Amino acid sequence: MENVGRIAETYELEHYRAKEMIAQDDLVAVHADTLFIRRSDGHPMKTEKIDLFRMKDGRIVEFNEFFDTEACR
Repeated sequence: MENVGRIAETYELEHYRAKEMIAQDDLVAVHADTLFIRRSDGHPMKTEKIDLFRMKDGRIVEFNEFFDTEACR
């Protein structure tokens, strides 16, 4: 959660559109298009990302995200 907080300090999530969602057992994967705005200069950064959620008793207990950092320059 600390990492997510640090990212939120630097970037604002402007757009998140889930393209595909896959669920199996306790794992949910989301393939999404995103648009982030860098707070310091307003630079837009569009990228696709994959979010993985591990669930337990209806709650998220693990979260990982994967995206092409080169696309965000």
